[in-house]
Amino acid sequence: METSIRRGEARTQLSLEGDLTEHFDLTKLLPELDGAIEVDLSGVRRINSAGVRQWIRFMSALGEGRDVVLVRCPASFIWQASMISNFLGRATVGSFYAPYLCPGCEAARSVLVEVGSLDRGAPALPEARCEACAVAMEADVVPEVFLGFLGA
Repeated sequence: METSIRRGEARTQLSLEGDLTEHFDLTKLLPELDGAIEVDLSGVRRINSAGVRQWIRFMSALGEGRDVVLVRCPASFIWQASMISNFLGRATVGSFYAPYLCPGCEAARSVLVEVGSLDRGAPALPEARCEACAVAMEADVVPEVFLGFLGA
């Protein structure tokens, strides 16, 4: 797992890249993180069960007295957040990638979704068009289950 930290005017951005497993202790980053935090997860390829434990420990410590927003979350993170009640800690999700399939050419695509654009009353994923054949793509998840983290 590789990390990078950039300090901005409004937030400190932490970017993660690689596999989140038991071999990486994210809590070691805590002394370098202060104020509002944005965690960019777009580079995370996979997370195993021991990585889930490491992540929960990190989120518990990171969220104490801070505003934490998770952005560009891969679908694997959204599944975990929808199934494990304390996976997000006190953080909120700002954006995530949702999997789609094209019924015309069978192309698969991940579409970036901004949480603020979703209707919280009736969660549904936004429409997406296939880049290859312009057909309306179908979500490759059951939205009510995949978006379960919105009610958490």
